[in-house]
Amino acid sequence: SYCGAQSNVSFFTNSDYFELTFESQADSPTAKGFYVIIQSFRLCGGLLTPQFNGPRGVLESPLYPESYPPNLSCNWYFQSMSETAVVFSCEKFLLGERIPNPNPNGTEALVCSDSLSFTWEMNHPDDTMNYCSDELDDDVHTIYSLSTDLLVNFQTDDVSETNAGFKCYYEFILYAD
Repeated sequence: SYCGAQSNVSFFTNSDYFELTFESQADSPTAKGFYVIIQSFRLCGGLLTPQFNGPRGVLESPLYPESYPPNLSCNWYFQSMSETAVVFSCEKFLLGERIPNPNPNGTEALVCSDSLSFTWEMNHPDDTMNYCSDELDDDVHTIYSLSTDLLVNFQTDDVSETNAGFKCYYEFILYAD
């Protein structure tokens, strides 16, 4: 809720819908009113190829280095030429922790509340690796795609508590014989 003479108020939503309501009391003095600029932009995701994006680049969680918003699903699809792979490493990586998730058989599995996942074969979900917490936050973890295509998905839950996110680097490289 805003009132008075405020200017340059920014508001972000990760929804395709929002409602702006203006209320004024009947006995309030008249004034010039307000001016609103609404901009829509893609928060995250897209197709990345060496032909259009160059041989290397940076992938960041939305709003990095600030906390990322809840309820996100971002998909980056890396598509390279034959005999080319994608190398992926992170400089900073801090997502939600693994949390217990009960299985139907009575056991519990730990699942990521927020995650960055890598899928090599689009029709085989078993070929997906999920990372969360600080699991990629060092120089030891480098991910190599197993084929010319790679799907990177950033998924966040609906809990408003979020973390700083990630800053990662990618590079398209030729396979070594």
